Amino acid sequence: MFLGTDIYAQEDKKSEEDKSKSGSSFNWDQKRAKRFRMDPIINTLLYDEFAPSISADGKTLVFQSNREGKVWDYYRLYEVKRDDMGKWSEPKPIDAINSKLEGSESGAAAGGDAAAADGEKKKSAAKIVNGPWLSYDGKELYFSSNFEGNMDIYVSKKEGENWGAPTKVPGSVNTGDYEGFPSVSGDGKRLYFMRKAASSEGSANGASTEAAAAGGEEGGKKRRQRS
Repeated sequence: MFLGTDIYAQEDKKSEEDKSKSGSSFNWDQKRAKRFRMDPIINTLLYDEFAPSISADGKTLVFQSNREGKVWDYYRLYEVKRDDMGKWSEPKPIDAINSKLEGSESGAAAGGDAAAADGEKKKSAAKIVNGPWLSYDGKELYFSSNFEGNMDIYVSKKEGENWGAPTKVPGSVNTGDYEGFPSVSGDGKRLYFMRKAASSEGSANGASTEAAAAGGEEGGKKRRQRS
């Protein structure tokens, strides 16, 4: 039996007595922390749930999962809400984003073939979406996908209670190579992500891009590569 990847959370159980010992070299935070598997309503037994991103108020969680696919890499984004009693809702697929992948299940893992220029057949890449990241104010959702062939970084903006149609992050973030798993600073002015090194076959480097404004209108003005 194959078991899927699950999402875990960790809460601080530090007591007032422990706080008074904060001057000690002993790591009281680590000792008192409680790590636990999140509710079964979020985690399935046989499928993957991972790459969680939670809102600043702790009431919205976005993650990726392959729970509705017939192949292992059928990854889509889901959203759950937590009520005032701490109970999580049933995961809801983010249709504005997932719908752009409709009909893509016949990709590499499903055995789809694409004709190469030299007449040979090669496996076509499955279309996926991954690495969601909620902005601090919860109004923007960043993620990566190969909607258009290359793995690029996209953003979807909140429209009332729903997410709007995704668009590519503007500026020089996306290069036509692999850019994925974005995260955004609390002030919305810095974007961190993975980028495949130009001289590498399989590895990826971390990169950061400083945007001129929270909306990223001139995102990519400054770029720093980190090894």
